[in-house]
Amino acid sequence: MARHTLGMRSVRHALSTTFPLAIACGLCVWGCGALVGVDWDRVVVLDAGAGVGADGTAPGDDGGVGTGNDGGAGTDAGCVRGVTCAGKCGQIIDSCGALVDCGGCPTGLTCGGGGGPNRCGTGTCTPTCSGKSCGQSDGCSGPCLTGPCTASGTHCVAGVCRCDTTSCTGCCQTNSCLTGTDDTACGAGGNACTSCTLTGGTCKANACAAGPPSWKRETSGTTNVLYGVWGSGDTDIYAVGEAGLVLRSTGNGTWTVQTTPQTIQDLTGIWGSSNTNLYGVSSDLVWRSTGNGTWTNGQRPGSLSLNYVWGTSASDVYIVGASGTLFHSTNGGTSWDTPSAGTTKDLLCGWSSSPTNAYAVGTMGTVTHFTGSTWAIDPQITGADLFGVWGTAATDVYAVASGGILLHTTGGPTWTMQTLSGVTDNLRAMTGRSATDMTIVGENGVLLRSTGGGVWTPETGASGSTLTAVWESPNGEVYAVGVGGTILHRH
Repeated sequence: MARHTLGMRSVRHALSTTFPLAIACGLCVWGCGALVGVDWDRVVVLDAGAGVGADGTAPGDDGGVGTGNDGGAGTDAGCVRGVTCAGKCGQIIDSCGALVDCGGCPTGLTCGGGGGPNRCGTGTCTPTCSGKSCGQSDGCSGPCLTGPCTASGTHCVAGVCRCDTTSCTGCCQTNSCLTGTDDTACGAGGNACTSCTLTGGTCKANACAAGPPSWKRETSGTTNVLYGVWGSGDTDIYAVGEAGLVLRSTGNGTWTVQTTPQTIQDLTGIWGSSNTNLYGVSSDLVWRSTGNGTWTNGQRPGSLSLNYVWGTSASDVYIVGASGTLFHSTNGGTSWDTPSAGTTKDLLCGWSSSPTNAYAVGTMGTVTHFTGSTWAIDPQITGADLFGVWGTAATDVYAVASGGILLHTTGGPTWTMQTLSGVTDNLRAMTGRSATDMTIVGENGVLLRSTGGGVWTPETGASGSTLTAVWESPNGEVYAVGVGGTILHRH
């Protein structure tokens, strides 16, 4: 007889018309496990554990998944529900994490004795779970109901790695333990993740905060212009600026001055590969710190002014500056190579998605792009000065420019111009943590945020101040700095 895989409605109809005795247990396919007296050459067993949960939630006719009986966050809507029991015996866990009972073997046969797990045969089989992970076959008739789980924040429950209140400190989405700090997946204590964006809120300290994110001005203790901001995390943020000024905050709203070797040169950029390996750049010096509160002058790799420093790791650090200046270090700043940038225009900013994909931008619409071997100039589409470049990935890169111009490329060399309605002020910098959380800052108080779809919304808080740099932590803490010692913080 040919085997047919039936949809939810078809199974429901087939069982109610062909096997009326089988549905005496209620929601047979969804809640009772294996059926008695069913021709398994015709019916595929569906997920017995993804049906009516402890909360009474049932899947719809579209095959949606309800809450599991374990009270966890449910099963993955993209998983394959059920297994085919034809020719199989014992218990099998499907890809949705449900335990399906395929029944025993006829008299005289042993489950696992047929040359493999869950196969009836005349041979013998000794189950073992020694050294095996959660849910792995015991070699005979069932899964290992205990054992280690590889995914962080999960533990083994009846052969399935579950995310719940006993294993996850963040929030559970399906059976994955997330950090719980994202606006679309917020929570703590192993409870189900919540999307704060559904109510127009944001995630703060693992809980949804009402309303849109707000900018607050923090006291910097200086009127110096601040040119750069960067942090290793939410509790380790730096701002640098005029006269060799370095400020640091632990995220508590208080900024303290750090010791620097001189107060003559302006610091125009800061970056670190970690909280103990920091770089700063000034007119012609590379400054270094181990995060101990003290900075020292490093090398003077060239004679021209340095504008910006960035990298992907301690062994992949770039510096750009005046007249096409480009330096690269692969040994933690011990020495600097001088690859050709392909231009003599001033380079103002840079960004890398990986060691083999980097961009530097500068005056008169200059974009130079590194793809693993050499730097090459992308075709110019504007004569405006490009002050900043940033991307979510190698195929999603932005550049901000004077006159309110925003450029975008899906990987170069072609760039397109995007419209920012009503924005004509110079855009100075951009940052983000994903394609649905991006921020642009600029002159005269420009603060723009996008949650995706090419839509940029003005935000308030700068009060007309010119902002020169912006940085966002992986948890969504955003800092913008600028003229007059301005420091803004958005939760």
